[in-house]
Amino acid sequence: MNVLFGPSGAGKSSLLDAISFVRDGYLRDAEFALAKRGPGLGVLYDGAGLGEPIRIVLSTDRVEYEVTLLASLNGRIDPVPGERLRSLARPGFSLERAIGTAQAFYFGGPASQTQSVDLREPKRLVIAHHPGSPHAFEEDLFADVVLSGRLYHSRSMELANLKQHGSPAGTEAHLMEQGENLWSVLRTLDGRRLLDDRYTTIMKYMAEGFPTFKGLIAEATAPTVVYAQFLEAGRRRPVYASEISDGHIQFLLLLTVLFCDPRGTAPLVMIDEPETLLHPWALAVLGNAIREAAEKWDRQVILATHSPVLMSQFEPNELLAVESKEGRTQITRVSEMDDIQDLLQDYAAGSLYMSEAIAPQSKPPEVPNVGR
Repeated sequence: MNVLFGPSGAGKSSLLDAISFVRDGYLRDAEFALAKRGPGLGVLYDGAGLGEPIRIVLSTDRVEYEVTLLASLNGRIDPVPGERLRSLARPGFSLERAIGTAQAFYFGGPASQTQSVDLREPKRLVIAHHPGSPHAFEEDLFADVVLSGRLYHSRSMELANLKQHGSPAGTEAHLMEQGENLWSVLRTLDGRRLLDDRYTTIMKYMAEGFPTFKGLIAEATAPTVVYAQFLEAGRRRPVYASEISDGHIQFLLLLTVLFCDPRGTAPLVMIDEPETLLHPWALAVLGNAIREAAEKWDRQVILATHSPVLMSQFEPNELLAVESKEGRTQITRVSEMDDIQDLLQDYAAGSLYMSEAIAPQSKPPEVPNVGR
């Protein structure tokens, strides 16, 4: 579990988006990943020297992958990225290609030979190009992590459509990035209750977070639509989703994000501002759900939050302060902040954040003296 917190604009969401960018580039191509983000990606280039590339490096315990992007003078980013994949399990195995080129080079493999490959679609990432390459083992290891990494922005969830129009009917158990298929996913998971405990786990935490919640009915209301009704204590009839609070649905979405995939699969889950619309008690329950997802379901969970309540559910070594210092994003684990360790014995980290003892919002960021 890694919980990012700190002033607005320090780089919390950008860190999550950098990981998501690589996934989008893998699934489609770099041009799609760039277009999806609009011209705003240029802010990552602020302060870089002329000709200096943007580098995104992701690694697991078995493989390290780097993608490089280059911006022109007018701010346009070359949609043909550079790449480097290095095996940590098999030293000497790597692949490389330079920015703007349509040729990749594989190093290592049989007899330690170097092999070059011409790329038919240079805007696609090399690791998505050649599943039968000499480094298929490393590429598959990395792809498993990238493809499982999904980013959910709580503020962008499709609450209004879910309440008014329902979900498109389907049989999938994977929640889309804006949650628009929530009712359909829950109907699928409900039908699999005898096979696994995903639906049961979601309902358990839902009842804990909202004590009046007694159950959910998700059913087809048209050939292409699934809609939901809530069973609430003290109500004489089921409550339609259009009549339930936004907090109910937001919490249900977050729980589905955490538990919709089977145990041991989809190891990387990223959530931006999960506190949106939630009562402090629901946030405390959400912290417990996140801990179970990480410790018992083998998820790696990365959160970006401003909520002192949510922060206080985690240990200092799980909390990372994100601040802007000297024009750069600096990330520090709370457990490594020597000057507050005595305070942490008496106060929760969320209390220290709220009092601005750590990662203050009121203090202007440190800006380097550039050309003055």
